[in-house]
Amino acid sequence: NLNVYCGTFTAAQGDGIFVKGGNAEINGGSFSGNDAYVTSTNLRAGIAASYAFKMYGGTVTINDGSFKSQGSGAMIIGTSANDMAKATINGGEFIASGQTGFSVYNYADVTFAPGEGKSITVQGVAAGLTIEGIHNGNNSMSYAGSVINISGGTFIGTGPSNLGGGDGIWFDNKHVELIITGGNIDGYYRHGINITDTRDGSSTCKVSIKGATITNAIYHGNN
Repeated sequence: NLNVYCGTFTAAQGDGIFVKGGNAEINGGSFSGNDAYVTSTNLRAGIAASYAFKMYGGTVTINDGSFKSQGSGAMIIGTSANDMAKATINGGEFIASGQTGFSVYNYADVTFAPGEGKSITVQGVAAGLTIEGIHNGNNSMSYAGSVINISGGTFIGTGPSNLGGGDGIWFDNKHVELIITGGNIDGYYRHGINITDTRDGSSTCKVSIKGATITNAIYHGNN
């Protein structure tokens, strides 16, 4: 069990905080991840990238805190359908100057629900929130079975569309159920919500939107 109430946690190379299993509760603090190795674009996301907050399995409750990175702000992934990562976000800011404010991959149930007197801000250049699965070698999406609930918070994509950015939420995994009942979702230069063609036509997108404020269009891909 891990409880964090305050403090500054900064990595010159790596993650601000890395949770692998167990139970963690974060009530405040400043967390910063960094990829020190420079590329031509200096934009990184994915399983091997560094984050302000990274989670492989376990259970996490975040009530407050600042999570910032030059790559992506936060990443959550579980290990299997029998070992889901579970995260409840009641407050905090997740801001990436490189790519995505918050990335959710396979086997992860995530709830964004601002607590009393709390606020949630998720902001990135490519997208505020990215929901994505890991692709298999046959170009199909591996089963994820995740459920993501959003009842509040602000999700902002700030990047220019000509560089493939700017979605408030980028949704690219049909195996995930996305339930939105509140919040503010804004794609500055592209889409509020971008539901893509996910390369896996075996299932139907499960997206429910009730009560949110969405700026710019909702885009739905071929499937």
